[in-house]
Amino acid sequence: LLEKLSILGLRRVKILGDGNCFFRAVSNQLYDRQSNHMQLRTAAVNEIAKNKDHFSSFSTSDNNDINQYIGRMRRNGTYADHLAIKATAIVVKRNIVIHRYNDKPSLVPSSADHLQQIHIAYDRDHRHYDSVRALNGSIPQLPTTDVRMID
Repeated sequence: LLEKLSILGLRRVKILGDGNCFFRAVSNQLYDRQSNHMQLRTAAVNEIAKNKDHFSSFSTSDNNDINQYIGRMRRNGTYADHLAIKATAIVVKRNIVIHRYNDKPSLVPSSADHLQQIHIAYDRDHRHYDSVRALNGSIPQLPTTDVRMID
């Protein structure tokens, strides 16, 4: 993954692995620090709670009851999944680009403007998210031809 990021002119920013890593990575992207992770988690879970009908359609077998899911996701240290990622994209009004080893970057949409992006890397083996920045430290922007859209 590091080699793939390097080819794209990107680098990984290490994020603390405490179950909040997705929200910490987003906090790093938005505020250049990890400490706003709980505010981001709360906003994302509130978005899900406010729009239960919409989000329950994304529910998986692990999340059969949306109310149980919401209760679980409110807890500090609960790992984020696609539902939380989608809700986060909506509340921060940014498309979230997820970089993975051996995959084309995936874009979770939020905004019609594809250049409003947040970049994170996901390590499947460790179930961990890190922040991704351009080599100069800025937030990267990828054209839609370089990502695959997921909803």
